[in-house]
Amino acid sequence: MSYFSFRILHFKGILGIFCLIFIELLSFFIVKYEIIHQSKLFFSLPRKNFIYGNMANTIQFDSSISEFDKELGYKYLKNINTTFEQWEFKVESLSTNSFGLRDDENSLNNPKIISLGDSFCTGWGVEQNETYTDVIEKKLRTKSLNAGMSSFGTIREGIMLKKLERDSLDLVILQYCLNDFQENKTWADSLLKGARFFPSYNEISYKKRVVQNEILRTYFPLRFIFEIIKEVCKELIKPQFGEINFGDKETIAFQTKYFVKSLQLIRRFYKGKILVISLSNSPKRLDPLIIENAKREVANVHLHNIAFLDVGKDLEINDNYYFDGHLTRSGHQKVATQLIDFIQNSNF
Repeated sequence: MSYFSFRILHFKGILGIFCLIFIELLSFFIVKYEIIHQSKLFFSLPRKNFIYGNMANTIQFDSSISEFDKELGYKYLKNINTTFEQWEFKVESLSTNSFGLRDDENSLNNPKIISLGDSFCTGWGVEQNETYTDVIEKKLRTKSLNAGMSSFGTIREGIMLKKLERDSLDLVILQYCLNDFQENKTWADSLLKGARFFPSYNEISYKKRVVQNEILRTYFPLRFIFEIIKEVCKELIKPQFGEINFGDKETIAFQTKYFVKSLQLIRRFYKGKILVISLSNSPKRLDPLIIENAKREVANVHLHNIAFLDVGKDLEINDNYYFDGHLTRSGHQKVATQLIDFIQNSNF
């Protein structure tokens, strides 16, 4: 190789490094801008929600908030008062009671309303007093318990309900999310036949996820470029392996079938009122379709005392975090307002 050729190669190498640094800085700038303004700049990063999710702190694997539980896989730590931070928010008040639920101790004793659900119900991204359960409690002056647990499906939510005091219970608010499907599908049929539930995590695999979460939430040089390339590759190979189309009517019908089977399990020990709401950080508004199918399936299997409410119809862009997808303070307020109106004015 001649000296001139070496110089050209050397120049191209330096130029390549500068290009990578420029792309990384540009990506970082775009993300920071979009976090501040909660809207896209000129264009959005490819699969922005997935890229964000790959680098976000996952609450159920944050060792300062959650711990392994042999019956449920994990639970929030008991009696903690801590913070929870992501790129888009910092929650200053995340506290739990002696059961490991994000609520005060008094709410465990003879609650009139229990809210079941996943991270939406927990209040991922909002302060303790801003969750829709807490707003309902204050507005109705009715003792309400927030039993939401991040990433729980309907199966584990039912197991959670069974552990709680229900003697004075008037209503269960059950929040459904699209990602409940896998848990419900895996367990509903076998549990209806009398099988015993065991979580997908044992203590060893849970600890591995905790370590993985710590690594993933840590920034390293060219992290954005790495994540972008990874997501682009997923897009390229996705058609070869297939992907569930959550917007497909047949898929939604299949989802709700297993959701209702999970409701049948709850009905074995709780005969009271259940109000179902659907909240998902899906880019499509699938809640009406989910509710329509669930209503039909509930009627088919003759389940009674179950009502449905589409709380997503009034939500606007600023009611969900731009990257994260969870409800903001205003989102929780709107959900609470609709729930309060239903509780006060419906004949249910």
